[in-house]
Amino acid sequence: MPRIKSIGDVQTKVNIEVIEVPEWGGDLGVRNLSSGEVSLYHSKLMQQPKDKAPHVTSARLRHANAWLVIMGSCDDSGDPIFTEADIPELERKDNAGMSRVADAIQRLSGLGDYAQSSEVLAGKSDTSQDSHSDYD
Repeated sequence: MPRIKSIGDVQTKVNIEVIEVPEWGGDLGVRNLSSGEVSLYHSKLMQQPKDKAPHVTSARLRHANAWLVIMGSCDDSGDPIFTEADIPELERKDNAGMSRVADAIQRLSGLGDYAQSSEVLAGKSDTSQDSHSDYD
């Protein structure tokens, strides 16, 4: 493997996977989030009141899975298919489907339970085992 010597040597890889979401009526493309997108996702869950440290609030957590689905669902080119305006409609969808989509995005992005396992990130482990999302 070549040695990385500068930022120009760092590759950006978008991993797109199509998952079955029968509760929603079909298959859905999902992709990994970049480091910047993960930071943006986390900022969506934080609130910073005046004179206090940022913290997660229940009001912000309410949309956690919807934000994850918006940021990680994609077409065949990796472009987003949902927007912030879709949050109310996404939150009316079946939760089993929402959880499956959110879990796939977390797995591809190394978030939640998947952040703990370098073998999962390297694709060397069986990812079909039950896992619980940190954001459910």
